[in-house]
Amino acid sequence: VSLHRAEPATYRQHFVAEMAVGTCEEREPHSRRSGQRRCGRRGSSPPLFVAVVEQRSYTRAAEALQLHRPALSKAIQNLESELNVQLLHRTTRRVNVTPEGEEFYNRCKQLLGDLADTFDWFSPTRPPRGKLRVDVPVVLAKAIIIPALPGFRDLYPQVELTLGSTDHQIDLIAEGIDC
Repeated sequence: VSLHRAEPATYRQHFVAEMAVGTCEEREPHSRRSGQRRCGRRGSSPPLFVAVVEQRSYTRAAEALQLHRPALSKAIQNLESELNVQLLHRTTRRVNVTPEGEEFYNRCKQLLGDLADTFDWFSPTRPPRGKLRVDVPVVLAKAIIIPALPGFRDLYPQVELTLGSTDHQIDLIAEGIDC
């Protein structure tokens, strides 16, 4: 899944989907169900459960995650077994969340959102932010750096730049200067 930082919600949706299928195996191309994935590891259960609750259907969730529906159903059954609680009421036409399932869903959504935020925070596509301390010779500051500051501010509004200018040699580490 290629992720572009267009919108945080889009990144989170892709992240949760990738978590759900990331631990699943791709079916063989010659298989009758090629293009689908099968899943059975514990780490994938929370995002799978969230998808079923949000889609209100095993079939729609399986299609959205590109999983084989019986594998998705088995993963949820295994999750319920592991937790020793029924999370979903199933009928031939509907999937309803139990009170315990609602609580589990809310906790999973929070955890998955926090995890997506953590990955988003360290994403290489995230714009630079924070403090940057730069010290340059006076001539370089006057001729190049200072005239370029407005453009730098426009490009990187979340960078707090501290510019020093001296013709004396300084110890970057002792002075806490980045460059």
